[in-house]
Amino acid sequence: MKRRLFIECLIRIVSVIVLVCSSLLCACDLSWIDDLLTPTHLYPDETRAGSVTCTALVDYWGEINTFEISADASIYYGAQSYKSLNFAGTDYWAGMTMDSALDGFYNDLLAQFEPIKKKYSLDDDQYVALITMYVQDIPYDDEADVTAKYPVVTAIDNLGDCDEKSMLLAGLLAHAGYDVALIDVPGHMMVGIRTDDVSAFIDGYAAIETTYRCWPISCTDEDPNTASLMSLANNGTKKYRSGVKTQEINDYLFELDDYWDDIESSVNHLYYDYMDIVDERDYCEDYLRELNKKYDAGEMSYAEYSPLWDEYYDKYVVLDRISVDLYNLYYDNFNTYDTWLDVYNTVSAYASLDLDRALKIIHQHPLDTSVYEED
Repeated sequence: MKRRLFIECLIRIVSVIVLVCSSLLCACDLSWIDDLLTPTHLYPDETRAGSVTCTALVDYWGEINTFEISADASIYYGAQSYKSLNFAGTDYWAGMTMDSALDGFYNDLLAQFEPIKKKYSLDDDQYVALITMYVQDIPYDDEADVTAKYPVVTAIDNLGDCDEKSMLLAGLLAHAGYDVALIDVPGHMMVGIRTDDVSAFIDGYAAIETTYRCWPISCTDEDPNTASLMSLANNGTKKYRSGVKTQEINDYLFELDDYWDDIESSVNHLYYDYMDIVDERDYCEDYLRELNKKYDAGEMSYAEYSPLWDEYYDKYVVLDRISVDLYNLYYDNFNTYDTWLDVYNTVSAYASLDLDRALKIIHQHPLDTSVYEED
């Protein structure tokens, strides 16, 4: 996105300079510059009739819910053929997100979510999670064009990068009545949703990642000190009110991630120590076999054979005992690692579905460094 912004600005600056110079030379009216610098607007392609559709899905509670996305063909192709000549900035992104030409598209798409909301009896915060998961599951476009796509194109093509997916989610949530904004950080974009609690990321807005399945609210490692907020026109008023719960879940998951790394490090360390001891033990075992062969073949006397055999047999016994102890310790640590992996995955899954159940699991599995051992 950073490269896109730079090129957008460069193109516009050069265009303005060239056109201003031309106008000065021709003593022309320069009022057209105001139009050049105004936010973008989507102009439908009136040569296109009918609609364009695609099938979308959202995985909720392990159940795949499919629905059809439909858009007016004139809107879709008008948006698809759009090439920005506007300065990238607040008006640019916000204008593309809340373009009035997209109102029908947003409302039609939200209508597809309503049966799913009723099916699971979702409250307002859970409804945010449902819509967010749909956008997060849209494949990421690693080869995104310099020009950002309108949300209708992102949805129908089922492909987008961080800014395109963020604009789509922000537009949907705004039309669903939520107070949202776009959050810009260097090289990245997220969605902000108004909250009154500790989950706020910047200026009273919690952050929502759109590029991958990540929940709950403010599940991001971006630095709020580098972020800027882009407000949207005709926004909603509903707030996200489960921030205290989601913050506790976030804190637990971030701490568990570090804790998990410690356990993984311990497991790996024990494994390599175990393999080193096994190699030494096997060497002693092989050496004892060679001694037996030489003695049986009469290639060495008993006086030569006996002390060597005793020495390496004693080493073998000690190493074999150490290898058993290390293996048991490795096995215990690996089981601990596997257990916490299940906890992490379960809490993460419930975090987007049932916050209370996620918190119950957290309280049943308090983090305690004594559950693993360092070698």
